Amino acid sequence: MQQNDTVIARYALAVGALLMVLFAFASCGAHGQVVAAQEVQASDEDRRAALHLADAVSRVCAHESSFASAADCLLVWQATRRHGDTSQARLDWLLRHSPCALRGSRCGTGRHRGDPGHWAAFLPTSGDAEPEGWPETLAWSDYAPRWTRMRSMVRHLMRGETPPGGWPCHEDPDTWAGRRVDAEHIEENAEHLRALDCRDPVTHEPTRNEGFRWR
Repeated sequence: MQQNDTVIARYALAVGALLMVLFAFASCGAHGQVVAAQEVQASDEDRRAALHLADAVSRVCAHESSFASAADCLLVWQATRRHGDTSQARLDWLLRHSPCALRGSRCGTGRHRGDPGHWAAFLPTSGDAEPEGWPETLAWSDYAPRWTRMRSMVRHLMRGETPPGGWPCHEDPDTWAGRRVDAEHIEENAEHLRALDCRDPVTHEPTRNEGFRWR
């Protein structure tokens, strides 16, 4: 009888141990599913942020270059990529740095007072519809193909591709300003700015905007 009790006890212990192992595996599986779901959610958020960043960089490029200078778009990306390790961080910085091109309204203060660049915020992210606020004196049909090419270039840059001829600035700038339209602003802040002498990597001519590092 005592021997039977011992066998039963050992059996009970074995069953208990097995149940603990199964519970542990189940817990790990459930935890793994939660982690996987979180990773998928984070991945989706990263993709959305990257798409929004691509749109924002393209619009700032259009605003800063007036569709006339690919080199200035390269400069914009150089500065943007310096400010954060994620698409969301870079997007947050760009929204603060370039509100005239991204917020869809004229800036009311500072050197950008009355800046008409608000049309940039309405540039289409698909198709070729004329953006709201586009200057009546310019035929959008002439600029739509340039906008398509600019958006494509930005996507290539964001994938880590190096442009032919290299980058316009020998180091990534903290900010930029128009050499002529922002000349007064540059002069007023000269003690805080170090010009990088950014140049078109193809023509070697100075870019429309100059890149700066903060002193």
